[in-house]
Amino acid sequence: MKTAICVLGYGLNAVIASTLLKAEYYIVIDSENDANQEKIVNHYNNVSTGADIFISQLLISKGVNIVVCGSCENNALKLFKEANVEILNIVSGSVSEYLNSFYPKNKPMFYY
Repeated sequence: MKTAICVLGYGLNAVIASTLLKAEYYIVIDSENDANQEKIVNHYNNVSTGADIFISQLLISKGVNIVVCGSCENNALKLFKEANVEILNIVSGSVSEYLNSFYPKNKPMFYY
């Protein structure tokens, strides 16, 4: 299962972003293959129109099953719903806290 975590900063102490668009990075973690991780830079966090659609399509194209962020814009929610991507609205916390909460026994290794 692939999870995209929307973060501000990088590393285990990176904070989960308040919205999909405000993230600095999207960390894609494959819980079944620790070596299959990717850090995607968000070059669209200052773009006001259409960025949510592009980012949603990008994450869907990466095979993401779950998106972790504070909230998603309406266009992104629609695309994620159509692609059967689950949204976990986590309004605060760090990557480390998320991994400890959702993968208590078989936590994937984290490289970023």
